[in-house]
Amino acid sequence: MAGPPYPPEWLALLEGLKPALRLWRDDARAIAEIRAAERRGFATARSPLPAAGPRGPQSIVYLARTPAAAEALRALEEPILPTRGVAALSTDHVARHRALGLALGFPGCCIDAFLARLVRGVDRLANGDVAHEDHVAVCDALGLSQALHARLNMFPRDHGATWLSHVPCRFDCAPSIAYADVLHAAFHRRDPAAAAGIDAGLGTGVAIAQDGRRTALDDAPPGACRLVFAAAEA
Repeated sequence: MAGPPYPPEWLALLEGLKPALRLWRDDARAIAEIRAAERRGFATARSPLPAAGPRGPQSIVYLARTPAAAEALRALEEPILPTRGVAALSTDHVARHRALGLALGFPGCCIDAFLARLVRGVDRLANGDVAHEDHVAVCDALGLSQALHARLNMFPRDHGATWLSHVPCRFDCAPSIAYADVLHAAFHRRDPAAAAGIDAGLGTGVAIAQDGRRTALDDAPPGACRLVFAAAEA
């Protein structure tokens, strides 16, 4: 059987495991994603971002099952887009972030953890030190985790595919494990070799430096958060 020509998050949408997708893309890829979604019968909306990335202009693309749902996602995030330069975090901004997470199907506990970082400052560690937001998220999750499950790794060393499209509140978050296992099984049915390749990437130990760099464990700089994951069941 031919493997699926799409990443795990696309399969999650196609299988009904997620109600919608939010994709941050350079404009060329954004247009390709929109065309692919519309060929499959999904509705789309798009928010161009005012700041260009390394590959030029960027957009956030929303994919949903109806035009109203896609547009609702776009309108919900429009005032709080990450490049809008919001000066102060208001109650409305926090509420919009929560509603967006729920509309994308993220677990409530993981949304709560993100909002806690947002209110504190996504680049602020619990002790007040400044660090890259990936480092902050990993340090917070590590502090709560009793075990590290490879399928919850959102920070693979090679920046490759992941089973989650949200940062877990902890690396043993039960709702996130349940979602990742179901998506893994669906992907494995279509392309066992590709699923195994994703698992291998996610199970590789990684250190997240304070500036957000991902390195091998042996090359971890001082202060890096180290992730050594338990092997996932097939």
